[in-house]
Amino acid sequence: MQGEETSPKPKITLMIPWLAKSDQKAIFPNGMSFNSPEEQEQYVRSWAEKRTGFESNFKVTFYPGRYAAEKGSILPVGDPTAYISDAEVSMLVWTPLDIPLYAPQTHQSLLYAVNAYPA
Repeated sequence: MQGEETSPKPKITLMIPWLAKSDQKAIFPNGMSFNSPEEQEQYVRSWAEKRTGFESNFKVTFYPGRYAAEKGSILPVGDPTAYISDAEVSMLVWTPLDIPLYAPQTHQSLLYAVNAYPA
């Protein structure tokens, strides 16, 4: 329609826990592990694009984490929100995707930060 303003696209940051190699091998399938956050980011983007058919035009930020086997969960080491600036975030949603130990899938916790109203 003519004259309608379009809403600005939200900026999305996917925050992923960076784990020690031993933790990576314990939770990722087939003992998969990554040598650097950049290598893992490349894998995540490729995976997302293959699954959705869309370009992965989100920002990826890592925060330190550790796998707590007794809880079957990835826990942040420190405050994950310290790894993203307040200026980038207008809404922050913590989404635990922890799957019970009996489920045949990888345990992960993801932190999403969405800037719904970019400056």
